Amino acid sequence: MINLIIKDFMLQKKYIYFAVGYGVFIFFAFQHAGFNNFIYSMGSIAISYIFIASAINHDEKDNANVVLISLPIKRYRIVLAKYITILTVIALSLAVMGLLGAVFKVVGFPTVVRFINISDAIITFVSVGLLSSVYYPINLKFGSSYLRIFNVFIFMLVFFLPKTIAELLTEYRDSVFVRFITVMKAGLPDWLKVFLAVVTTLFIMVLSFTISVKIYNNKEF
Repeated sequence: MINLIIKDFMLQKKYIYFAVGYGVFIFFAFQHAGFNNFIYSMGSIAISYIFIASAINHDEKDNANVVLISLPIKRYRIVLAKYITILTVIALSLAVMGLLGAVFKVVGFPTVVRFINISDAIITFVSVGLLSSVYYPINLKFGSSYLRIFNVFIFMLVFFLPKTIAELLTEYRDSVFVRFITVMKAGLPDWLKVFLAVVTTLFIMVLSFTISVKIYNNKEF
């Protein structure tokens, strides 16, 4: 199974160069003060998602699944390798963004006001975990043709959702819903918020994995 994970990275040797270049772009593209707290997570999410989508496209283009199922490997292990790859990619993306951010912070880049922290890692894990949990079953069931619109939607979501949410929360700060969210946020300790977010994401990923295995076991290539 480890070889299956390594395979995804070997197919995309240039990924590390892209990740660095894209990370630099993120720091320059989002210099607005409102994005200071989102730069690390936005960059890590985008880099992770691009790698995952690219790996899937490589597999389809090279008919990798036809080769894999001809090998003495149980199908659930093939799917499991894809989900473990998610965690590996998240770690790599966070490392790239963290190192770039540290360099920019040390040299005095004006919009980098802090180093990467655990909150960035949690936001990235939750976001990429949830996106991948939707992405993999759809891809296995329908193929990449159905994912093109999904990809466009996701990229727009990554870039515009944080700012949009902030604006909506400000505009409707007196609404019942926003007040409820504010009370819940203030009433729950930080560790419990993190715990609930991580556990919920892990549960959804396990559910997604189960669905993906069922689809993959019944799929003809």
